[in-house]
Amino acid sequence: MVVRGDFNPQNIANTLWAFAMLGLQPRKELIAGMMKQAVAVRGDFIPQNIASTLWAFTTLGPQPSQELSGDDVASCGGAKRVQRPGDFQHAVGIRDAGTAA
Repeated sequence: MVVRGDFNPQNIANTLWAFAMLGLQPRKELIAGMMKQAVAVRGDFIPQNIASTLWAFTTLGPQPSQELSGDDVASCGGAKRVQRPGDFQHAVGIRDAGTAA
């Protein structure tokens, strides 16, 4: 299955997140297409897109490709734009004990 070339990181993250949250298992071809597109646009990911996409891949079962995991994620263009220490924690839903939800 081919994922449209104009699918940006937020489209990828939102689609995979929705499947995972609903407990629906997409076809392997769709997962492969999403992973291929995610690799193609990985330089445009922001921390929230990275966190949502990796969480969804893990929840759905397939391991993300090597290009989307490990040290390569840290080199994504979006990861370089983290301005404050709390940005990544916010992206993955981690809150300080003293912070209201």
